[in-house]
Amino acid sequence: MNEKCNSINASYYHIVNPSTNTVVGAEVTHSFSTNINTITMVHNMH
Repeated sequence: MNEKCNSINASYYHIVNPSTNTVVGAEVTHSFSTNINTITMVHNMH
């Protein structure tokens, strides 16, 4: 929890293909004061 217990975050990171360094990640944030969820997703290939 952060911002004086106003929100909570959870994140996930997964290696899809190690040989191509393909990864995906996501973060979910819930704000208790506004009752809004924010989802951020990332896909990366190197």
